[in-house]
Amino acid sequence: LTTLVCYPAIVIEFILNCFAVRTPVPSLQGRQSEKETKSEESRTCPQKSSSLLYQLTFQWMYPLLWKGYRGTLKFSDLWDLNEEDKSSVVSKRFMKYWQPELERAKT
Repeated sequence: LTTLVCYPAIVIEFILNCFAVRTPVPSLQGRQSEKETKSEESRTCPQKSSSLLYQLTFQWMYPLLWKGYRGTLKFSDLWDLNEEDKSSVVSKRFMKYWQPELERAKT
């Protein structure tokens, strides 16, 4: 009986999650003007706030692709990198695994 109730609920939740686009919570630190908030939001990469379906089909990139299709992209059209995609974070993670490999190759 529990399975008959839980399974459809899980399937419905999954389907709803695929179409729900999460919006980031605005920062409460310091009041910003509406214009500054909009420009900051437009610079934020939409990948993290997109739903599972948007992630799987890369629909979060469509606005940038359309802008590039219609005209030449400028640097100001690009989004800021997510924190985990920045070189400072990626290089630390790379070095964590690279150093043991170097040590192993020396022996």
